[in-house]
Amino acid sequence: MAGKRKTPKLRRDGKYYVASIYKPNGQRTNISFGPVGDRTEGEIYSAFGKWLDLFKQQPQKVLTFQSPYDAIERIINPAQIITIGEYTASFSFQKHTRI
Repeated sequence: MAGKRKTPKLRRDGKYYVASIYKPNGQRTNISFGPVGDRTEGEIYSAFGKWLDLFKQQPQKVLTFQSPYDAIERIINPAQIITIGEYTASFSFQKHTRI
């Protein structure tokens, strides 16, 4: 009889942030959250928390995506609607010069 599995933890494995998980079929695998320095540590831990919540609710669906960031984006926002925060973050203010 198998014991209760521990909640996955995010760890730094050399150049990458990874989490070791058990798939629904019992196999163990690693999920990469990207290389160190690619994103801020806060963004990575925030994404891991969101991904972990989704993984606990729908493990098979979450594991079908290429990356954990795709899973978060597509499951939380399936219609791909741009939020105000995303819009303002992508909008860059440029200096206007007069002729």
